[in-house]
Amino acid sequence: MKNMKKKILSLNLSVTLHHTVSGAVWFLYGILSSFQGLSAKILSAIIIVAGILCTLITFFRKTEPEDEMAKYNLAKAHRFALSNLLLIMIVIEIVQLFSNQKVELSYERTFPFLFGIGQLFIGAGFAFYEKAGSE
Repeated sequence: MKNMKKKILSLNLSVTLHHTVSGAVWFLYGILSSFQGLSAKILSAIIIVAGILCTLITFFRKTEPEDEMAKYNLAKAHRFALSNLLLIMIVIEIVQLFSNQKVELSYERTFPFLFGIGQLFIGAGFAFYEKAGSE
């Protein structure tokens, strides 16, 4: 019976692996992709593979069942992430609008950062709402 309990991921660990670690991986990938050279590409590939493995763990390992409060907190965390991502994008566009020096932001360069930040917001939001709900 003890061995079975060890194989079940806690809900917090599952969300951390799926969102927080994934967000950190994508953010680091965005930073590394701005560097040239073979070592940066190899490090980027290692980081992406590690992130994929962390995400796959959450899909294939048994996780403790979500209760209604956890589902609610995860939904709130998603709303928090989306709202803040939209706010960040609006601020970037407003700064671009009034800036004398235009910066071309390509999808390829901004996606890892925005996706990473979004995932980090979801993970942090879930942790915050879970802790705030338990107090």
